Amino acid sequence: MPIVQKILGILRGRNFRLYISFVVVASLFWLIEQLRRDYTTAIMIPIEAHTSPDNYILDQEKAKELNLKAVISSDGFTLLKYYLFDLSSQKVRADVSRLSRVQTKEGVFAVITPTQFYSEISGNMPDHIELKGLLQDTVYVPLLKARKRYLPIVARVNYGIEQQHILSDKITISPSYVWVNGTNNILDTMQAVYTKNTDFFMLHDTLTLSLDFDLPKGVETNVSKVDVTFCVEPYTEKTIEVPITALNVPDGYIFRAFPHTARVTFTVGMSSFEKVGENNIDIVADLSSVDIHTNNQQKVKLHLATTPENITNVTYTPIFVEFLLEKEK
Repeated sequence: MPIVQKILGILRGRNFRLYISFVVVASLFWLIEQLRRDYTTAIMIPIEAHTSPDNYILDQEKAKELNLKAVISSDGFTLLKYYLFDLSSQKVRADVSRLSRVQTKEGVFAVITPTQFYSEISGNMPDHIELKGLLQDTVYVPLLKARKRYLPIVARVNYGIEQQHILSDKITISPSYVWVNGTNNILDTMQAVYTKNTDFFMLHDTLTLSLDFDLPKGVETNVSKVDVTFCVEPYTEKTIEVPITALNVPDGYIFRAFPHTARVTFTVGMSSFEKVGENNIDIVADLSSVDIHTNNQQKVKLHLATTPENITNVTYTPIFVEFLLEKEK
């Protein structure tokens, strides 16, 4: 215990604190002096390969590991700042469709000549950092044999419509189909190309979203985004009289309904209010089960046969009508 107390006494003493302060200050001056010197070091710059050539697709897993080894030079302060803040933003974008290809026992590769990107890499370097050179002659980008399919696009959009508003037209997707490039084992399982899920939102006006695709690994498309348009507007209610028509009228007879029209009520967007009329809706009576030998007035149920796509909440009255079959003269 006396030894421990003696050590604690030294650590708490004024002379020890002065010694530690001196060591810290001396170390700081030494570090500053070291950082003022010039250094040459090697860095790895990631290669971002894109745009596969015809009949091939990038091997995505292996392509993630592609790098160019570059030698740079500057003072220690500048290099430290570069490592901390700028290094992660450095990358080289390589259009694989424009590169030459070679076939080896290991497969097919696109060939990158690093000197092609020397000017680009040098121009992207921060001020006061000099690119001294690139340490590789070639970089091989692995490719996989692929085929194409033309698939529909399905938008994964979570939405609601505010009160007193309506979808006045179909949701449009542009383009509605896309060419998909991938290996056989992946493409054979795909029935459509899906967009990434969107968060729920409420619609009160026409809106177009530009959405990214949610693609399986190893699949590429000929477009990067798709536009999904929702045509939304305020709605109102409208009522019209629609003539009743008959199906399967027996030969030689004329159909007469009482009443001869049905009252149809529906919800329609304001822009289509004047466009929807009796010519756009069909109310029919199917006489396929009618006994033509019955002389008494009969009843038949009405059916809504045709309606425009831009109306909703359709109701009609009456449901049944009386009718007569008169022989043609």
